[in-house]
Amino acid sequence: MGTVDAWLLHRLTGGATDAIETGSASRTQLLNLATGEWDPELAEVFDVPLETLPEITASTGDFGRLRGVPGVPDGCR
Repeated sequence: MGTVDAWLLHRLTGGATDAIETGSASRTQLLNLATGEWDPELAEVFDVPLETLPEITASTGDFGRLRGVPGVPDGCR
């Protein structure tokens, strides 16, 4: 569960990465801006189980390597 970019990242890494960039996470309305973490109260209001949400990663973080993408060698970043 997450944004389209989180889903794409999951697919492009062959399921190895389940992450979301902080800016995208803030657009879900489930991010606590003060802590930078998923907010349990907001998740409860919107009936979203926290365990289904991707890991929040800084924009400059490691988002994994491509795997299983036709025409692209595995391991590319």
